[in-house]
Amino acid sequence: MPLYTTMTRGDVLAELGDLHRRQLDVDADRTLTVSRARALGLTWEEIGLELNMTRQSAWERWHHLDR
Repeated sequence: MPLYTTMTRGDVLAELGDLHRRQLDVDADRTLTVSRARALGLTWEEIGLELNMTRQSAWERWHHLDR
């Protein structure tokens, strides 16, 4: 990424759009991996530890995957 002083408004807007799309991809990958982890029997505590969140936070975000 170029220095901010050399970027135009259009460059910055494009970068923001790219960041948003990459975040959506990361979120989808994370959800898929959590689903796989649960299918393999990993606990919410184990998943939370790896994602730097509490067991409860992990469960609240992805418990619907257990259905």
